[in-house]
Amino acid sequence: MRVTRHEEFETAHLLPGYDGPCGNLHGHSYKIEVTLEGPQNKLFDMVMDFKDLKKAIKEIVPDHRFVFNGANPSEIEKDLVAVLDKYELKYVAYPFDTTAENMVGYFAEMIEAYIVNELGIKDVKVVEVNLWETTNSHATWKRPEQMRLDI
Repeated sequence: MRVTRHEEFETAHLLPGYDGPCGNLHGHSYKIEVTLEGPQNKLFDMVMDFKDLKKAIKEIVPDHRFVFNGANPSEIEKDLVAVLDKYELKYVAYPFDTTAENMVGYFAEMIEAYIVNELGIKDVKVVEVNLWETTNSHATWKRPEQMRLDI
């Protein structure tokens, strides 16, 4: 059985060195959609309580944060972080450039880890995550055994 929940969040970033608008500091109204697969439990025939899935998503996604590549920050990102630190504002450093393609896979892994390690639910798997950066554009992560090419 599969269940899906979506959440929305706001995040700012930039892609230093990118030749286009995304090279500037900007924000997105993201939407994330997380699909789980697992058996229906005995209590209420749920795969997982939607409130628990919401909690897992909310713990992982960077709502109202500045995000950047902390493994290889640009000078402007270092300067922005210094200002954010000065005013005790929140940010998240990731080990990759903050593209939808990179974030969607990371979020999938982290949400599943949270479900297993923090919520103690071990019989469900994240099988698909969609991350909309705009209303017209999104990236999709699928668990490797879920991927196939229909040619």
